[in-house]
Amino acid sequence: MQTGEQVIKGLEELLANEELVMQVSEDAVEAAIALLKKQQPRVMAQHEIRKASRIPVWLDVKSKHKDLYSGWVLAYEVQKGMGITGERLGMADPSGRMHWCKLDDYGRTWRVWDSIPTDTEKEAIPW
Repeated sequence: MQTGEQVIKGLEELLANEELVMQVSEDAVEAAIALLKKQQPRVMAQHEIRKASRIPVWLDVKSKHKDLYSGWVLAYEVQKGMGITGERLGMADPSGRMHWCKLDDYGRTWRVWDSIPTDTEKEAIPW
């Protein structure tokens, strides 16, 4: 699991990469860094994640499978259909791999936090 400091360092490195900065505004990344430094973690509401385009969030997955990714992602877009019923949210992890989660399952099998939660904070918020 990455610490908040490691994520902030990664975001600062993102600012140094001109090609990626063209896709994500420098102001947005700097604002994300500032928020990560001062924010108390909280689970975001579904209506918030629908508007969370291109901001870093902490993906928390409830599964018996250890290979499912939980960690920092860049919320990307909400899509309809695409071979499934309902809508899904696409999120990119630090390696660039996309993760797609059905919005109908939000709060049951996956959720996102606005900053990194501790184990105690995760246990305090029931699924």
